[in-house]
Amino acid sequence: MSCLVRTFTLLSRSYHSERVPAPLRLPPGFPSLLPLVLSCSNLLLRPRDPNGTYSVSTRTSNGGITDEESATAFFLSRPGCSEARQRPIGFLRKEVSNALEKDHERQKHQTSKSPWDLQYSSSNELTSVSFAPWVNQGGRYTRTSHLERLVREWKDELVFEDILRGQSSPFSRASKYP
Repeated sequence: MSCLVRTFTLLSRSYHSERVPAPLRLPPGFPSLLPLVLSCSNLLLRPRDPNGTYSVSTRTSNGGITDEESATAFFLSRPGCSEARQRPIGFLRKEVSNALEKDHERQKHQTSKSPWDLQYSSSNELTSVSFAPWVNQGGRYTRTSHLERLVREWKDELVFEDILRGQSSPFSRASKYP
């Protein structure tokens, strides 16, 4: 045991003995790394407004706010009264929310039931999206199959073409590829 400790001690001592680490160089005009940190952590999520929508914006490097837009909360299951503190698993941009509303209507007409549970405010604005209870009863495989169907249809119809271009399957496991 003492031989192992001695070997480790020798290795740890010689780790930096040959080369002294270079001092950190800050960007010109910056006395700290805080502007870099702020530019990396630049997404601001504001709380719900009275209509139930969220506001997402981008923080600039000087602390200002730009690119503000509304976002729709995405839940796995419909947030109920007993789950008032349930947090969304994500937020959808307006274009994606609109596309989900279209898919919701199409699925209701084609199969008489939609995999989506859409919640609206009193002013008829979409406030949240979740999977329908029957989809959640099927578990993650049922949810995955509906997301795969949706992405495949969007790709075929050239919806979000700039994002889905070149995607073979966003749900394929990485281990399937060489």
